[in-house]
Amino acid sequence: MKTRAPGKVVLSGAYAVLEGAPAIVSAVDRFVVADSSANAKLETPEYRAAHTGRMQPDYDASALRQADRKLGLGSSAAILVACLGVERLVKSPELAEAALRNEIYPTALEAHRAAQGGGSGIDVAASTFGGHLLAQRTRGGELTLHPQSWPDSLVVEVWAAEHAARTSDLLRAVFELERQDGARYASLIGAQAEASARAADAFARGSACDFVDALAEQHTALERLGRASNVEIVIDAARQLNVLARREGGCFLPAGAGGGDISIFAGLRASGPEFRALAGRLAQNPLDLALGSPGLHRI
Repeated sequence: MKTRAPGKVVLSGAYAVLEGAPAIVSAVDRFVVADSSANAKLETPEYRAAHTGRMQPDYDASALRQADRKLGLGSSAAILVACLGVERLVKSPELAEAALRNEIYPTALEAHRAAQGGGSGIDVAASTFGGHLLAQRTRGGELTLHPQSWPDSLVVEVWAAEHAARTSDLLRAVFELERQDGARYASLIGAQAEASARAADAFARGSACDFVDALAEQHTALERLGRASNVEIVIDAARQLNVLARREGGCFLPAGAGGGDISIFAGLRASGPEFRALAGRLAQNPLDLALGSPGLHRI
């Protein structure tokens, strides 16, 4: 028995989602495959935190990697969801996919947060349910999910840097800013939250133009948050590319925690030759993938 679970791209709401702001996350057409016929050579911390009492099923996460590094597409969540899914199907092979997703999601969410020391859980949600999701944390830490339709005329391209970023280091620096200067942190994260709310509203209304403008506001908010935290959430390449993207009527910003990894170009048309030439010079490479893929499913 085999299952597949997709990776994800965070389009909007980075960092602010942890404070209750809405985020938009999309499942990608690159998948982790879990196979119940063999055991994994390496048990992941997220699977260990699920306390299943079993050996972790074998998994192949190579589609979410490039050469010898992770791409920042949520591989840890996708591995966990795929493995829990295939285990559940071995016990109940007749289980419908909708029921399968609903059954494994709470366990996957709790285990992933435990292993990662917190987190929003939107990567687990995307790997489990797929599509495009508006996700928002409640004060109690629960994650509300609302499937979304893709706005007409919105174009999003995903780009990868040559070097991976350490999300944990970026988060630690931002949390340290909150500890040392709560007022400044609140002001900066508040700006990101407001832009995230505008983006979520625009996405739900199907307004591609307003969504792109709200993402451009998030680029600025994330750059200021990183500067105050003494880390590069928005790397120099992303700053340069955003200037050119804005001239083309689009924007360019980190997809998630930033620091490199993957970024997105968003606009009403595909990026132009000048943008792509500059991206090549800045070692930013386009990823061949589609958004809105199905969530956990058997194969």
